Amino acid sequence: MFLHTNNKGFFRWAIVIGIVIALLCAIGYVLFKKASPEHRPKVAQPLVKPPKKPVPPVPLKPPVVKRQPGTVGRITIVIDDWGYNNSHCRYLASIPASVGVAILPALPYSRDIIRCAEQNGKEPMLHLPLEPFNLKEIYQKGYVLTTQMGASELRKTMLKILDEMNGVVGINNHTGSKGSESELLMTTVLTETRKRGLFFVDSVTSDRTVGGKVAAKLKMHIAKRDVFLDNRNDRSAIERQFAETAQIARTNGYALAIGHDRALTLQIIIEQMKKLSDQGYEFISPSEYIKKNEYPRY
Repeated sequence: MFLHTNNKGFFRWAIVIGIVIALLCAIGYVLFKKASPEHRPKVAQPLVKPPKKPVPPVPLKPPVVKRQPGTVGRITIVIDDWGYNNSHCRYLASIPASVGVAILPALPYSRDIIRCAEQNGKEPMLHLPLEPFNLKEIYQKGYVLTTQMGASELRKTMLKILDEMNGVVGINNHTGSKGSESELLMTTVLTETRKRGLFFVDSVTSDRTVGGKVAAKLKMHIAKRDVFLDNRNDRSAIERQFAETAQIARTNGYALAIGHDRALTLQIIIEQMKKLSDQGYEFISPSEYIKKNEYPRY
């Protein structure tokens, strides 16, 4: 009876010990598998970023023009509204520096003035009619760019004018207080100007002109008018406007003034060029002005 009882206890303990050993083996196997390379958790490796390309420096705004030794400032003059007659061509030979001669298209003497400007060392320009807010003159049909035109008609009209005015080296706008505020119109004008290799002067007939904004988008440089010389056809008034032009050139290093094809204006231009040159001012052509004073700057 005693031996039988001990045998039963022995077998019970043997079974318990066997179960424990089996559990320990199973646990050990699981732990070993987890620790093996293919079961170890992957540690995130740091990403190797490709080397950055050098960032180009942010372009700075054009600096104020450095004056040449002895130069007080540079002045450029554009003379508008040529083409109605050719009686004032004789003045061009007497003007001692190159100026812009802005010629209206489709007038009786438009082609003659282009040749006259070339022969006298001046820069013939297209005085391109743009739509004004207040129409004070009736210009020939088909020669005014308006805000009612679509892109195709604007381009077609401008190309026709440019073809007829072959020989011009630059463009500025005639009137255009309304037209120069239209991005579509000014984009057409400046795009075709650049395609032809011409320069452009914004006459600033509206203080809300988008000329500078459009030029910046097109990455091209244009010029803009600082002073109108002869809104009053009066000697003392024109001389005061010349004094303002000289002051702007002295302050900024450059100034661009626009006058008109009038005998009094032309005579005063000749006088003032001599006077201001003696004071150290330099008179340069519109094309040279744009090269030296890159714009947009407003």
